[in-house]
Amino acid sequence: MRSGNWVIAGPESCGKTTLWESLGNIFNTAQMIPEANRIWLQENQITPPYTTNQLTSIFEHSISLYDQAPSIGFNIWDTDELNLLIWSQWENHPFQNFWMKRFLDNQHRYIICPPNIEWKPDPLRQGLETRDALFREHLQLLVHKKYYVLESDRLEERIEEAQYIIDYPG
Repeated sequence: MRSGNWVIAGPESCGKTTLWESLGNIFNTAQMIPEANRIWLQENQITPPYTTNQLTSIFEHSISLYDQAPSIGFNIWDTDELNLLIWSQWENHPFQNFWMKRFLDNQHRYIICPPNIEWKPDPLRQGLETRDALFREHLQLLVHKKYYVLESDRLEERIEEAQYIIDYPG
């Protein structure tokens, strides 16, 4: 029986949400937890650059959604505290320590999407030029967590890789 919290993570425009949606179709018993900050940004029609107050509102909204998410069972997250931690660090936002604590306290396992696919413009994304640095930041923070980096740059193969990782986490 599958269980645990699996997080699809990585920098902007690396296929996280597309992979997450595809896995939801395969693992129909999983609780699918959406990307909280994207929901808030879309609902409030806010695009970059973000002010400190907007970031605080995004983070507060994410906290409320993540606090409602199930902590037991089989859950697949479209990002989690890790992405918010990196974002708060890059923006030198006061929530950095909060996100660090939540990230260190979680027992999530991570499937990392590297930035080896084509950049797709999106009004909520901040920049192609930061993808590689953000990817390295993910890997540095995950050093003490269980994580897997996808090798493929094709969606079909990424789906197969992620399915195998979840089925056989080793």
